[in-house]
Amino acid sequence: MMSESEHEEASPMAMYVVDSDLERRLKAERQLTGADRLDEVWDGVYFMPPLPNNEHQFFQTQLAVVLQMALISPKDRSREKFPFYSAVGVRELLLVDQHPWSLELFRLQGSRLESCGRSTIPRPIFLNSFVLPVNIRLVPPGARHASNGQRKSRSNGRKQVRPALEIVHKDGDQRWII
Repeated sequence: MMSESEHEEASPMAMYVVDSDLERRLKAERQLTGADRLDEVWDGVYFMPPLPNNEHQFFQTQLAVVLQMALISPKDRSREKFPFYSAVGVRELLLVDQHPWSLELFRLQGSRLESCGRSTIPRPIFLNSFVLPVNIRLVPPGARHASNGQRKSRSNGRKQVRPALEIVHKDGDQRWII
């Protein structure tokens, strides 16, 4: 039997289920509790990620203090929260504004969040994060490779083509468009 300290350090392990009855029972239990919302099927194999644990929650909290992201909507008051974000030590804040589309990076300077760059559709410059090893920019709708710029959102009852975020790891080998 593991001691309490060994148990706290244990990580979830992958398990391959070959018993079809056990597989059905596990799936049913996950569906009943809602734990299946993140389950995926890869090449015909059903994957069940472990539920968040204390380690996951600790990491999430630490990441939230390092970097926050807010999507600004009409009549939004995100900028009014800057003193709060500063007080709790948020080191960087990304604001995504829809009117007009822009991405602005704020960095904690002393006790205040200060703007350190803005990426827009006409000027899609990379914003350099100091807390994560990534550069981020707004990608114009026509530049989307994955969906050819056809990502749509609703605004006042009408569809509009919207940009995406391009995130590039500082090692230059990894790139994501979301």
